[in-house]
Amino acid sequence: MVFIGCGKISQTRHIPEYLDNKDCEVVAVADSNYSRTKEISQKFNIPYAYDNWMDIVEDKISSKNFIGSTQSTLSSCL
Repeated sequence: MVFIGCGKISQTRHIPEYLDNKDCEVVAVADSNYSRTKEISQKFNIPYAYDNWMDIVEDKISSKNFIGSTQSTLSSCL
């Protein structure tokens, strides 16, 4: 699982809930605010942190699912 957008809802709901699911592994987070992204990756022990979601694709991070938590992020992915 990869999260795009590390805002309040991702921090308090989405990421913790996915991490609690034994069938899910969160492997990367991305947000335009890199200091926040790095802080979240360290807090939740997520291996990769990016300031641009396109870098995840370029690095070929292995994940079956991408979660975009903001409308602007989702629309830019389409």
